[in-house]
Amino acid sequence: LTSVRDLRRYGDTTAVAIAASRARGSFLGTDVGFERERYMSGTLTLAPVLASWFRPRAELRARFDLLRDPNRRPLLLAGPAWDDPGSLATVSLLDSLALDSLARDPLAVDPRTGLPYAALLRLPRRLGNERVTTTGAQLDYAAALRAYADTTNALARWFADALQPLDVSLTRSVRSAYDASPFSAGLGFQLGLGGIGELRHLNGLPATSAGEGSQLAATQALSLPGGVALVARLTRSQARTWTRQPFTNDADGQRVDEGAQTGFPDLTLRWSFHPAVPGRVVADATASARLLVTRQENVTLADAGPGVRQTRHTHVRSYPVSGSVTWAALGDVTTGGGYALTQRVDTIPGTVLRSTTRDASAEIGRPFTLPASWGLRSALRTRATYQYSRSHSTAAALDDEQRDSRLLDNGRWSFTLNADTDVAENLTFVLQGARIVTFDENLGRRFVQTVLTAALQLSFYSGELF
Repeated sequence: LTSVRDLRRYGDTTAVAIAASRARGSFLGTDVGFERERYMSGTLTLAPVLASWFRPRAELRARFDLLRDPNRRPLLLAGPAWDDPGSLATVSLLDSLALDSLARDPLAVDPRTGLPYAALLRLPRRLGNERVTTTGAQLDYAAALRAYADTTNALARWFADALQPLDVSLTRSVRSAYDASPFSAGLGFQLGLGGIGELRHLNGLPATSAGEGSQLAATQALSLPGGVALVARLTRSQARTWTRQPFTNDADGQRVDEGAQTGFPDLTLRWSFHPAVPGRVVADATASARLLVTRQENVTLADAGPGVRQTRHTHVRSYPVSGSVTWAALGDVTTGGGYALTQRVDTIPGTVLRSTTRDASAEIGRPFTLPASWGLRSALRTRATYQYSRSHSTAAALDDEQRDSRLLDNGRWSFTLNADTDVAENLTFVLQGARIVTFDENLGRRFVQTVLTAALQLSFYSGELF
C-alpha cells in the first residue's frame, strides 16, 4: 500500500482551490491534507507439491490505483448524497472562469440543490482496479513413468526421454476504470472483489471502461534424436470490453465489444548441432521452422447506426524459417538467414481483404586479425546484412471475389556493411555503409538512400555522483 498526501495550502481564490481545500482532512487534530494518490497491490500464490510428476499452481493478483489531481479538469459538482447519480453534474473546462466567480459568491446558489456552489465542488477521482487469476499444472511424463512403470523397457525409456513436461494454464482477468468519480471506492472494489457486474458500476455510476478476459494455453515439447525438438502450442483467448458512451441505446450507457482468438495449430521444429570434438568444419548450427494458424472474431458497434453491430473474421497463416551456422574451418565465419511468409484474410460485412507479407534476411560475418603494429586491442569485426520486406493487399466484394482491387503493394530492401574494432579499452571505431530502397508499386514511387557513417564511441566512468 502506497499513499501520497498533498499538504499544500491552496486557499480559496479559484474554484479548484476551494475544492482542494474542502478535500482536506485531519487525524487526531492534525491537518493531514488530502490524499492525492493511492496504490494497492497484492499477490497470493499457491503451489502445493502433490507428486513429483504433477505440480499444480494457482496465483491471484489484484491492484488498485487512485489519482486526485487538482490540476486536472473538469471539476465536479456533487450534491449532498455523493452516491446519488442524479446529483452529479460535470462542469467543462470552458466554464471554469465562470465557475470561479460563482464559487466565491456566497449568494450564488445551484438551482438543482439550493446549495452554494462552493459547497458542491469536488475534485474528480480517477479510479482503476484489476484482478488476475491464474491456475495451471505441469505434468511430467518422465517422472510418472519412472514412478509407475518399468523404465528398463526400451519403449518406456524412450518415452521418458522424449516427452517433455506438459504445461497447461488458464488465466482470467477483470478490470475497470472510472475517469471522473466524486467519491472514493469501497474496500471491496479496492481489493478487486466481485464479478464484472459489480465492477462495471460503482454506486450507480457506470465505469468509463471495463473488461473481462480469459486465456487458455497449453505447451507440449518432444525431444527427438539428433538435436531435434518439436514444440506444440495451443492458445485460446476471449475478451469483452465495455466503454461508456454518452449516446447509446444501451440501458447502462456502455457499448460492448467482444473478441476471441485461437492459435492452432502452432508447431515449432528446432534443430541444434554442437559437435563434441572441436576442430570440425562446423562449430555449431541451429535452425527453426514454425507453422502458426490464428483465427480471430471481433464483434463491435458499427458506425452505420445506433445498436448496429458488425462481426469481423480474421484468418492468419504464418510460416517463418530461420537458421545460422558458424564455420570453424573458415575462421569462425558466421552465416545466417531467414524467411517468413504471412497470409491474412479479413472478412468484414460485404468485403473480403487479402494480404500477403514476405520477409527475408541474410547475414554473414567474420573477424579479421589486424597487424600488431597498428596497436588495436581487438580484431576487426565485419558483418554484411541483407533485408527484404514486401506487402501486397487486395479488396473484393463477398459476392464477387474474382474482381478485386489492389489496396497496397509496397516494400523495402537494404544492404548494410558494418566494421568495428576496439581502438582502446574504452574507445571503439565503427564504420558503416548502407543502401536502402523503399518502394511503392501501387503509387509508382521509389526512394533510395545511401548512408556512410564513421564514428568513435567513447565510454567512461565518472565515479560516484553522490
